[in-house]
Amino acid sequence: MVRVEVEKGSLVKSDPFVSIVIPAYNSSDFILETLESVFKQTFTDYEVVIVNDGSTDTIKLEELLTPYMDRIIYIKQSNGGAAMARNNGILHSSGELIAFLDSDDVWFPQYLEHQVKILNQNSYDLVYCDAMLFGDLRNKKFRTYMQECPSEGEVSCENLISGKINLITSGVVARREAIIKAGLFDESLTAAFPEDFDLWFRMARAGLKMGYHRAVLFKYRIRATGLTGSDLQKAKRSVKALQMISQKYDLTNRESEILKKRLKVAKVELTIQRAKIQMVKENFLRARKLLIKAYVESRRLKLGFLVLLFEISPQFILKAFQRTRPAEFASIISNLH
Repeated sequence: MVRVEVEKGSLVKSDPFVSIVIPAYNSSDFILETLESVFKQTFTDYEVVIVNDGSTDTIKLEELLTPYMDRIIYIKQSNGGAAMARNNGILHSSGELIAFLDSDDVWFPQYLEHQVKILNQNSYDLVYCDAMLFGDLRNKKFRTYMQECPSEGEVSCENLISGKINLITSGVVARREAIIKAGLFDESLTAAFPEDFDLWFRMARAGLKMGYHRAVLFKYRIRATGLTGSDLQKAKRSVKALQMISQKYDLTNRESEILKKRLKVAKVELTIQRAKIQMVKENFLRARKLLIKAYVESRRLKLGFLVLLFEISPQFILKAFQRTRPAEFASIISNLH
């Protein structure tokens, strides 16, 4: 049984248009930057709901939040995961719209103003935008999420499965009634499963109107200990998301065909990520076997070339990887300890 405590600040709006839901788990290093970005919004008809999901840094977190307590709704629950934290935030909020924000991401001042305008102009049930990527795992500067994970075409079940549509939760604003109609986040899903993807899929399946635009309205932090995790964790989540959708829903023949193809690609990517880890650990024989497996499954020429290079000089490949992708290399090292 998850215990929930709720404290509502005296300055919280009684009838806000937007409720901002921020789940917080061991995020005291980032929460103030996130919160300050909220209070700098040009759109001001909102309430802020912070859900402490059983953080081990609760004492520090609450010390940092003390100056803001009269302006927020603070919920403290025993650890139940991101899905439960977001659901409790939604259920203890009162806005017509719900804006999701992870506790280490940062909105630009016009974020809410722009998102609310686009949502209302197009009568969307959900809208999302693009984001600037930043943080300790970035190799390239000034790249956006949609440059690396494009959104193309309509938001539909088929396009979600195929990977043509990609949402970041911190960039989503949705109608409260639409989220509730779709059934909220599935709290039965563990941290290894993408509960956000599952909700977007159910909303699309329910025929809700979902859209996006390409304005870059916030900064999305990439870090190994964040909700997204390392490249290996992202690859695992991608595979598990597709497997979950296959098992959980009665897909059409077309959706099943798309999922099968996408799952094959996702499994290849997971094998490549595992090969990188073995290479960094200097288990070169194991790394080469994994690369061979990925090549056989995909027939990608680049992988075939790497397999040959591994046979000639694995140390050269390792040094080249460390030199050309220092952030990714450092991330793998940090996750080995």
